[in-house]
Amino acid sequence: MSCDESNLKSVDKIRFSGYVKKLTSFKFVLHTLFYECLCNPLASFSCSLQADSVDLLFCIAKLKSLLSSLKYLKGDTLDPTSELAKFIMSVDCEQDKAEFRGVMLTAVRQNVLDAFHNSRSAYVDAISACLENRFDDLQSSNVMKEISGVIEHFKPLLLKHDIAMASIIDNWRAFKTYWAGAMQIKGTNIWALLLRCHRKQFPNLASPH
Repeated sequence: MSCDESNLKSVDKIRFSGYVKKLTSFKFVLHTLFYECLCNPLASFSCSLQADSVDLLFCIAKLKSLLSSLKYLKGDTLDPTSELAKFIMSVDCEQDKAEFRGVMLTAVRQNVLDAFHNSRSAYVDAISACLENRFDDLQSSNVMKEISGVIEHFKPLLLKHDIAMASIIDNWRAFKTYWAGAMQIKGTNIWALLLRCHRKQFPNLASPH
């Protein structure tokens, strides 16, 4: 074996030893699971913007849902169904023990966990501020103003069919809340669903007239 080959293997051994140390550290696993919680709603919003046919109202609902999810991540109580929350519940800082997917972690200390919880809020605030600044135009969309303009334009026809104009806006807000909670439904299908299944819940928005 040549001297160069021996040195290369020695360097690789040191490098991979460093990788293992990092990957099995308590702090690394905590932050990786947290980033997963951040990336899932971010990816969902990103996909809505990259669709072949972008639905503005759907994107607005997605953005509001994303910002709401981020606020939840900075709170005292994490989603108990998330892998992050389950992992934290399994940690025994008194015994300096934590296991993740069958691997015992290193540097398990209460101060590491406390520092992680203290930094969550800063991470979320920075990402939220970036999103709000980047998509300010989307958040301040004049959809409600445009709807009011349509209502005013068709006022005689709406009155003729006894449709409560003031309730159209209320129906629209309620429908937006429903839509935001049904994100798996494509924007192109949402109106068909409204007309087919939800006339009673939103009578003035889904009037047969």
